[in-house]
Amino acid sequence: MISRKFANESGSSKTRVEYVFGKGHEHKCEQVEFVGGNVFGSTTEELVEEMDTPCHLRQAATGKDSGKCHMHYMLSLPAGETLSHMQWRQVLDKTMSALGYTEDHKFFGMLHHDTDNQHMHIIANRISMSDYKLLSESNDYEILMNVCREI
Repeated sequence: MISRKFANESGSSKTRVEYVFGKGHEHKCEQVEFVGGNVFGSTTEELVEEMDTPCHLRQAATGKDSGKCHMHYMLSLPAGETLSHMQWRQVLDKTMSALGYTEDHKFFGMLHHDTDNQHMHIIANRISMSDYKLLSESNDYEILMNVCREI
């Protein structure tokens, strides 16, 4: 398994959420599947609102800007290998826990079946819903490599 960390972003999560649903994607995205996470929404509009809510709450509670709070990760299997939905859910939970995300941080995974390499995109918000602090991302690359090796 390999991992990729995309550049984090400030502002709305709209572009990233739409991307994992297939808009503007570099490959055909007709077979996307929600893996899980700790969100309630299921449409792009609902997920954008839910992923942006911590940013608005942080601003209201602390007066601080949201910073570059929106994260985008990808985990990909070698060509021809597949995992079940439940296995991908375990990969999602293990990855997010290793990165320091808790139930206080919004995140979800979307699985793509349209390429030779089954892969999952993860969208996350680094802002804690309990204290509005930003989760550190300083060791993300190393953590992702270690998680991929373990898996």
